[in-house]
Amino acid sequence: LRLQERMFKQSSIKATLDDPEFPPEQTSLYKYGEKPTSREYEWKRASEIYGSTLKVVDHEVNPNDINQGELGNCYFLATVSACAEEPKRILDRLLIKQVNSAGVYLVTMFVNGVITPVIIDDWFPVVYDKPAFCSSTHSTIWAMLFEKAWAKLHGSYGRTVSG
Repeated sequence: LRLQERMFKQSSIKATLDDPEFPPEQTSLYKYGEKPTSREYEWKRASEIYGSTLKVVDHEVNPNDINQGELGNCYFLATVSACAEEPKRILDRLLIKQVNSAGVYLVTMFVNGVITPVIIDDWFPVVYDKPAFCSSTHSTIWAMLFEKAWAKLHGSYGRTVSG
């Protein structure tokens, strides 16, 4: 709860936040010897990837907004896409829907039937300045936020490969 309070306080000021529980470094990509791909990744903030066109959601979510990247987590992205068939299902889980200067977002997910808040920052792995894993159309990051929250819940992006 302390981290959540700190992140919300920071979201209202000009400073950016780096999530100490899921930092933009190799340990968030893979742990314990697993490696999602043989590629080396750089990390960038969403604003560095999309610039002034960055949005969390563009009007409404659409199941066709999701593009799978290099990570083998199609089972998860298919689930998110199915939920997006009814946009309210996504929007109700996305509690911070606006881009903010702190780069902090809150997503809720069901873990063993319990609504679980997951706080994430807007650092994403990139290759050639493009999102390495999931991306969305129209410079939106809602799908990337869900993928990152899922990875954080599991300890790393690599631990979400193949379900």
